[in-house]
Amino acid sequence: MNSRLLLNLFLLLCVVALGTFIFTSPDTTEDKIIRLGGPEADAITTMTIQRNGLGDIFLEKKDDVWWMTNPYKVRANQVPIDALLTFPQTISHSRFSAQGKNLRDYDLQPAKASLALNGQEYLFGNIEHINKRRYILKDNTIHLTTDLFYHRLRTNTEAFISPKLIPDNSQITTLTLPDISLNKSAQGEWLISGKQSMKTISADAIQTLLDHWQHKQAIQVLPAEIKGNEIPIQLVFADNSTINFLLSHSKNNFILIRQDLGLQYQLPKTAANDLLTLNKQ
Repeated sequence: MNSRLLLNLFLLLCVVALGTFIFTSPDTTEDKIIRLGGPEADAITTMTIQRNGLGDIFLEKKDDVWWMTNPYKVRANQVPIDALLTFPQTISHSRFSAQGKNLRDYDLQPAKASLALNGQEYLFGNIEHINKRRYILKDNTIHLTTDLFYHRLRTNTEAFISPKLIPDNSQITTLTLPDISLNKSAQGEWLISGKQSMKTISADAIQTLLDHWQHKQAIQVLPAEIKGNEIPIQLVFADNSTINFLLSHSKNNFILIRQDLGLQYQLPKTAANDLLTLNKQ
């Protein structure tokens, strides 16, 4: 066997051995990752969002449900909250002490935004130019992180409000619409009054209408704009609580206004048929 063949065989064995070592060795990559750190997502019960030039948002978790406590008192939108709950797991690509640094150089004093989770505060600064990573100040350390969360903090306040029209699992007992009213009797029968003939209404049609109210969600929640020509809608629930809407329309949207909350829920025009009409089944 010539020397070249022996050399090739030796190199082949080295490659096989190296591959076996890599394949069988424990993955230590995760051990080397440094994260911002902070409270675990399941343990977080309070969240405060402050944005330079925008209003502050206060959120609180009660009985496993997130609520906005300021500037509105309303159930919160779980989607952006779930994203922010993962923020402590953000990878810190590099970091250095803030001691002796001029925080204004990083837009950290004043900060462009801040997020507090159970009181643990994270300050958001500007973007460094080389890798386009964001400066985050936690405790007395400045971290450089991939910029995935800042835009979530800068979104409009109403994006943190639940788009649902009524609470989950609500049992409607009275539904007063512009052209028809439904009232559930003590015996569980629905009494119908209004422009639609009772002969054309089935139990399935009633249930479908109630299901639409239970499951419809706004495509956008905005501060209320009352013009004065709105039509009242009322829902009464089994626990005797009520929700009053004012019905309005725009060129492209079907709008339900909660005057008590100072909010309006915008839905597509097609929602009008689902929420206002008892259709034949």
